[in-house]
Amino acid sequence: MALYCERVKRKVYSHGKTKECYVATIRRSGTVDFNDVVDRIENACTVTHADILAVLNATQKVVMDYISEGKSVKLSDLCSFTPTVNAKACDNEEDVSAKTITRVGCICKPSAKIKQKLAETPVYIKPHKFFNPYYAGAEIKKKKAAASRKVKFNVKSDNEL
Repeated sequence: MALYCERVKRKVYSHGKTKECYVATIRRSGTVDFNDVVDRIENACTVTHADILAVLNATQKVVMDYISEGKSVKLSDLCSFTPTVNAKACDNEEDVSAKTITRVGCICKPSAKIKQKLAETPVYIKPHKFFNPYYAGAEIKKKKAAASRKVKFNVKSDNEL
């Protein structure tokens, strides 16, 4: 496994000046949905798909409940969730109210084990003329998906019956 980055031109503000420069940014190779994670866990152990789904859904509900109570939740070697707020700054303490809160959110901080795994993962910068089969095949995937949406009938001749 490896991470792949590409060079991207960005405007950067530094020392009172805006200038254009190039930075490395990660090239995501796709998205894994919840069921893909459940399937992979199922293949790695003896627990059934339904049981894994039930446990993960219950974990999600419990974490949301604790966060909504203002508690941080640490999930061992996975991550910790901490509720946060953003608020407008006020000159006087008595001016601070619920109306000054502009956003309520949650920070998900990866565990030391995950940080270590990422630190050990090789990172590559793509060459200028980079061929990525994932993106090159996107047009083919679209055509296949469109073809699969057409209704197909399994028609058998009289001889096959």
